[in-house]
Amino acid sequence: MTLSAATLWFLVSIGSTLIVTHGSIFASFRAWLPEGNLRTLVSCPMCTGFWMGAFWSFVLTSPVASLTPNASLLHVVVAHFADACAASAASALFVSAWLLLARFESTAGEVQVLASEAKHAANLWRYMNTKDPKQEPPDTTQDPSQGSVERR
Repeated sequence: MTLSAATLWFLVSIGSTLIVTHGSIFASFRAWLPEGNLRTLVSCPMCTGFWMGAFWSFVLTSPVASLTPNASLLHVVVAHFADACAASAASALFVSAWLLLARFESTAGEVQVLASEAKHAANLWRYMNTKDPKQEPPDTTQDPSQGSVERR
């Protein structure tokens, strides 16, 4: 098996795991399953990754077993088990990184809102501490999260 075929095998294993565990296609299936081991299996990227790795190891070709073509039956079984373990670890790492990035994207918008509110509060604080009575007060009706000024 070439490096590109092994990469494809990993991508197929990770992708199918991601679709089953977090994809909207399988959301109703995951919700339909009764509470218990089967629902846990299809909700856990590491668990599903193991079985996807074993499945794709048999359907496609085993990346580990292809390293030694004239191997014994025991070696082939161990190779498929190693493929499943590798797919499980890769799926768990990839899905964890994907969820971490999704959380980072959602907090980026919150950080912008907080920065806008902090800027607005700093302007108000400067106005309150100024000695110049002719200075215009900052607009306190501005919604910092929208960035626009509302007049009342």
